[in-house]
Amino acid sequence: MAENYMRLRQAFIGQQEHQLLRVTMEELAGALFCTSRNARLILARMTETAWITFQPGRGRGNRSALVFLRSAAEVLLEEAQERVMAGDVQSAFDWVHEYEDVAAVRDAFLPWLTAYFGYSAARDETEQVIETLRLPIYRPIVCLDPANAVFAFDTELVDQLYSRLTRYDAQSACVTAGLAHAWECQEEGRIWTFYLLKNISFHSRQELTAHDAAASLERLRSLVHAHSWLVGQVDTVQVLNRYTLQIVLHRPNIYLDLYMSHSGASILPAGTWTEAELPIGSGAYRMMSLQRGQCVLERFPGYYDRGALIDRIEIIIVPEQEAAYAVGPAPGTLTVVTGEAAIHPPANLLQQHHVTGVSLLSVNTRTAGPLQNRSLRQALMHGIDRNRMIYELGDTRVAAAHGLHVTEGQHDFPAKAEENEPRGNEDVLYQPEQAREALQIAGYTGQTLALYTFPRHERDAYWLQAQYRELGIEIAVHIVPWAELNQPMIREKADLILFEAVLSGGMLRQLEYLQSGHSLIRSRLLEKSIQQIDRLTDKMLGANHAASADQHSHEQNQQRSVWQQHVEAELLDSCSIIPLVERSAILLHHPSLRGVRINERGWTRFQDLWFGERI
Repeated sequence: MAENYMRLRQAFIGQQEHQLLRVTMEELAGALFCTSRNARLILARMTETAWITFQPGRGRGNRSALVFLRSAAEVLLEEAQERVMAGDVQSAFDWVHEYEDVAAVRDAFLPWLTAYFGYSAARDETEQVIETLRLPIYRPIVCLDPANAVFAFDTELVDQLYSRLTRYDAQSACVTAGLAHAWECQEEGRIWTFYLLKNISFHSRQELTAHDAAASLERLRSLVHAHSWLVGQVDTVQVLNRYTLQIVLHRPNIYLDLYMSHSGASILPAGTWTEAELPIGSGAYRMMSLQRGQCVLERFPGYYDRGALIDRIEIIIVPEQEAAYAVGPAPGTLTVVTGEAAIHPPANLLQQHHVTGVSLLSVNTRTAGPLQNRSLRQALMHGIDRNRMIYELGDTRVAAAHGLHVTEGQHDFPAKAEENEPRGNEDVLYQPEQAREALQIAGYTGQTLALYTFPRHERDAYWLQAQYRELGIEIAVHIVPWAELNQPMIREKADLILFEAVLSGGMLRQLEYLQSGHSLIRSRLLEKSIQQIDRLTDKMLGANHAASADQHSHEQNQQRSVWQQHVEAELLDSCSIIPLVERSAILLHHPSLRGVRINERGWTRFQDLWFGERI
């Protein structure tokens, strides 16, 4: 009805409230884009709700009497607010823009939107206080199936909704108990036994047992999922009893307990699961609704560990171009900035920074084309001045990348480089003379290379296009939605894919990019590179078990370091990846929101959050 009302107000734009308008039914039907019969039904409804008064003219061609009773600005603003509360922020902005010639409400809508996010508390019908936190997120939710979730925010949500046999504490670099309170490793990493806690419930109130854990791992073994690599060495999964699970491997893996902490190894209820269903896990939060622009989580009172403190989390997807209006000084404000939106936060918000990963180009070395020539790949590798990239683009680009690893820990750095104060470090990969020489050796004749990325990296993509053009290499930029970037068709036809490899989680994250056949690195490697990396990885996973008993042993750290060095050497020597810059995430929050700690993905665990007194 609001849309029909605004169509009428737009058609008769000079007409004010409470003024008589003489108009034919044909004119009204034209304004409403419908038949005269339907126009009468619409007008009758508006009359019943006291939005208008309407007296139809008697006889064909006679004029009717119409009076607008409601303010156009009031209707426009209310509808925009309702669309936001329904989780469609983009539609709300489109609505305000569409009818701004009838009523200007943007100045009223934006402050309301800013205040809408953050913390609120209200009493329910039982007089219990329900605390709600509304979070603006500037990226879509692509996939919440643990077996296929690959984007950082998706996997963060998976961690909130599901539980795993073990957990990984990035700060201490230790594997800790999860659903399994204890586990044993025998025969040098070939047999693993996990002992599950009793009386754990799924969100459906069904008890979680070893049968569910076995079914979840068997589902991964179907080899149609992004994270099937986690069980690539598994021979059998056996349920020894209701709370005991045994995994037998066909080759050693002394890190299987670490593998089981990955979001992809989350435990689902046994049985079939479809994308159309809401996720059912055993995590601290349960999913109550999932729409295109909104996701609602509620505290799960039956969670087996320390429960969540905030009762309700509403995640609302905000268009990147409108992101600045979703961050305000209100209590409870919490958002993550990763460079996809220009945000100038209020001075009262606290900031936490963390280097999360490496922005890089994944090179298609599998498909026939100009990039089969290693010299051209060398030119791409050595022709980019990474510190210039950091200086000119600024924001969350913090250091020149050297390989498939990141500088560990949190950093205090400005959100944007000041003039004459370039950030960065030594860029060992930038060798312009070698790049020009390699380009000449390659015999490159101007073929256009297709670079694919998603909106977050659009500025970087066009910057790279300009820089490579200076070198003499032509790049065509293709910006596609998040969900499309990881499609097999894109992986095959894209010469270059620009993305951020989230690596601050340590070895497990590196393994994912190197072992998963769906990853944007492994899926595009030469077969000989895959074989070499697999040999190095198998050697590291099957290292002497006695040395691995102590998680912090010198021998184990040395083995991991050697593995990383050799793997990076293979990737860089073959120019299969082109590291660009290390990227950071900035977690912004109001001082009244407590328990906020930025994690390796740049997010924070919702279950740790609580609201203190306003500061």
